[in-house]
Amino acid sequence: MLLFACTCAVLQMRLAAESGTTRIIALFFVIFYEKRQEMCYTIKVAPADRISGFRKPGGRQEAAEMKIYFVRHGETDWNKARRIQGQVDIPLNGFGRHLAEETAKGLADVPFDICYTSPLGRAAETARIILGDRKVPVIEEERIEEMAFGAYEGKCCSKKGWELPEEFQRFFDDPEHYIVPAGGEGFADVKRRTGEFLAELFQKDELEDSVVLVTTHGAALAGILNNIKGRPLGDYWGVGVHKNCAVTEVEVSRGRAHIISENVVYYEDEVAPWEE
Repeated sequence: MLLFACTCAVLQMRLAAESGTTRIIALFFVIFYEKRQEMCYTIKVAPADRISGFRKPGGRQEAAEMKIYFVRHGETDWNKARRIQGQVDIPLNGFGRHLAEETAKGLADVPFDICYTSPLGRAAETARIILGDRKVPVIEEERIEEMAFGAYEGKCCSKKGWELPEEFQRFFDDPEHYIVPAGGEGFADVKRRTGEFLAELFQKDELEDSVVLVTTHGAALAGILNNIKGRPLGDYWGVGVHKNCAVTEVEVSRGRAHIISENVVYYEDEVAPWEE
């Protein structure tokens, strides 16, 4: 190719000094070389479907979308007894595993690429059951661990078996004025750390076209959704504490999240509301 180019350059220099048939032949030779170069350039252009964000004829520019499935863990014995778990590592009970198995059936066709789970066993086991035989990375993420309740962990919060100070009712009704127990966290703390997790996740270029599973907890999940919705701390609970193994589907495009569905269950079993 280099020899071909040099030959052509020499011919171009001699065109001015020659005439007649020789000049015509040389000119044709140069034109052929330039066309050959143009063809080689065209062949090297990547096909449109392999160019990131290509524009279809008559259409809008496409942007890669991340899809996230947020799932609250399955039931535990402390859930059933209405005891505050917080960061105590209480495992799933048999019914909780059943709920996770039914949820796994509902999400069987979802092509998960990666999973983030709270380090607590009830969330991690829920993730493993949902993923089944899928060979995807499972990453433990402390920022989506359940809210810490400190001295209140293990106490009953049902209306019939109430074992807490009267002001704990603010936990349900008035998050902004919730009085944090010794060793516990406030709502602003949980909203901050879950928000930091989301901000980092949304900006991961390697996940921009991926399907992500996130398994977490009631109060932590409420904080995640409060961040996504851009709601004030006073509206922390939104639609309320999600049911065990309830699924919320979110799409993320260009760093902006949109909730597709919220608090959807894939089982027919009756699960009492957490507050009762």
